[in-house]
Amino acid sequence: MSAKNPSDGPGAEASWSRAPFVGRSFELRCFEQLLVGGFNAAAPRRLLNVHGTGGMGKTVLLEQYRFLAEAWQLPCVLLDIRLYRNEADRLCRDIGAAMDPAALLTRAVSDQECCLAAVNGQAEERPVILLLDHYEEIGALDQWLREQFLPRLSPKVLVVIAGRTPLRGPWRLTTAWRRAIVDLPLTEFSYEELQAYMAGLGVTQEAALDYVWSATMGHPLSAYLVAETIQERGGRLPGHPAAWKDGAFEALLAEWIREAPEEELRRLLLVASLPRTFNQELLSALTGQEVPGFLFERLLQQSYVRRTEAGWQLHELLRESLRRQFRERMPDRFERAAARAVQYYLARVRRLVEENRPFAGELAELLAHAGNPIMRAHFRHSRSSSNYWETMQPGHLAEAEAYLERRRRQATAKRVICSDPESGGVFRYTLTAEATLYRIAHLDFPALLAADPDAVQLMRAPDGGIVGLSVMMPLHAGTLAHLAEMPLAAAYIASLSASQRSALQVPKAHSPGWFLLTIDVEDLEKEELRTDIIQSMLDRILAGALIVSSPPPLPYYAAGHEGLGFEPLPGVWHTAYDGVTPTPTYVLDTRRSALPAFLNKLLDAAAGGMTLFPDPERELPARDAALEKARPELTERERDVAALLVQGRTNPEIARALFVSEAAVKKHVHALLHKFGLRNRTELARALAAQLIIH
Repeated sequence: MSAKNPSDGPGAEASWSRAPFVGRSFELRCFEQLLVGGFNAAAPRRLLNVHGTGGMGKTVLLEQYRFLAEAWQLPCVLLDIRLYRNEADRLCRDIGAAMDPAALLTRAVSDQECCLAAVNGQAEERPVILLLDHYEEIGALDQWLREQFLPRLSPKVLVVIAGRTPLRGPWRLTTAWRRAIVDLPLTEFSYEELQAYMAGLGVTQEAALDYVWSATMGHPLSAYLVAETIQERGGRLPGHPAAWKDGAFEALLAEWIREAPEEELRRLLLVASLPRTFNQELLSALTGQEVPGFLFERLLQQSYVRRTEAGWQLHELLRESLRRQFRERMPDRFERAAARAVQYYLARVRRLVEENRPFAGELAELLAHAGNPIMRAHFRHSRSSSNYWETMQPGHLAEAEAYLERRRRQATAKRVICSDPESGGVFRYTLTAEATLYRIAHLDFPALLAADPDAVQLMRAPDGGIVGLSVMMPLHAGTLAHLAEMPLAAAYIASLSASQRSALQVPKAHSPGWFLLTIDVEDLEKEELRTDIIQSMLDRILAGALIVSSPPPLPYYAAGHEGLGFEPLPGVWHTAYDGVTPTPTYVLDTRRSALPAFLNKLLDAAAGGMTLFPDPERELPARDAALEKARPELTERERDVAALLVQGRTNPEIARALFVSEAAVKKHVHALLHKFGLRNRTELARALAAQLIIH
């Protein structure tokens, strides 16, 4: 038994109900599992809360739930809550009639009592499904439903509430409801889901799929509207995805903005579209005046605003559209606000660099507007992640080996696709099943742990399972021999000159950087895992270090390394991945003054050609600037002393190694200090290491 309102009611999402149903496998499994639990009268009450911003497919998913209920011959009613504005009696009459349409509801009792009797009567024999759509417009009925109606339903009644925002406020204040609610947030389609969805709409050409992906980022209703436009144009694409406009698409944006009727709030939304992540302090800086707390709270209540570790973000598709609208309608105001945004983050990054504090989040804001389209594309598609890194211990060996075995057993071809909103460019990379295993082909965990116990990091999902790993071998005296025997690093170690090799013969505490042997994740098609990879590399790069890497000889890895500023070392090649293909070795040095220069290059004329550090030497703290003074010429004996000094040798040890007196060594050390303008051996060792290792 099922029932549905005769009218879909207003709104853009209703027109999409005829679209093909694809994906949402997790959401369907969750629904089925809760239904199975409903057969057990002792099962705890469950309330499924489907939520997502406009056009994410909530109505379509509820239609699918209703279809499944019909297939299982279970009583089900799907109601559009917008049609019952504060009319509890009418809502009860419709639910009761749907449960028992042949019965004449008596007036001897209230509509609510009749409704409860009909629903609970059906639930005595089998589970009952109650689907409430568009719950964001429930209004005053919310309290009645939560306190008077739902608590009196049988536990075998599965209630699904769908709305733009998750249930919050009073719903989360009582233990009973907090335990009952099962959150089910809807997100955009993956590329594969979008491909299946477009096929159902008659769009199959690869160029058209890439166009839809670039224009919509997998947002279901937006994809539907773009597909309609393509069909209306006889298969011809409507133009640049970043600038595409259509009446229906504009209507969707208007539907989103309808949540914010106040003009003051809409102006704040325009400003919030400038940064990727915002907070109240930043919006105040961008508007040039203090943003009131009540107004900021109203902004956070919008369904297209989500919380992240770094602040809040608008839905990316809405953000890009608002940003474009802001630029077109108010160009002068847009330029002023954009300039304030750049100045804000430039100042923050400069200060954090000088204070030696982390600044990856602030840099990401700038990189999102950088001149490198690949970097813009990455940050457009980046997803916040709850995964975390953990240093591998000997006790993790079996678990790590199981991860490798699972990767080999489940290897399939992968496609990585991302798009740049500014240029409209789509970057497509394809990896064969064999190529996806290159990054784990040479891993020998016992040997790696023996070389350095901190070299292997495991990436864990929130449930503790391993979803990736990295091997960053520190460059120091204890690892050089091991690296010389590793297939991916041997070519680099062999290319070092005697002085460069000596400069790496340092204690671990003085290591200048790492050899990146691998960063692997279980599925490159997952955007949050790719974000984890980039974040891990950025953290090392921004720490100020020498990083050497030799990734698989594939365009995906080459583009990623070059986009981050790595440069190939001339003549340093190997064929270790497949025994045939020449594979280059890359290097990136961000120590001391090289870091500001690297950041300037990485930003690549972002924000009107401004650089992060107009004079990198002058911007450095005084201590590090002293280390980077003009590199003096050294005598042959001074170079011998320097090579041993950076290894941490004492004066007596240097004297014995060079067969000279200790007094002579002191003389040479004093001369080196004078030439570099430094005061102690620690600073001298750092400066000498930088001079000797640079390629």
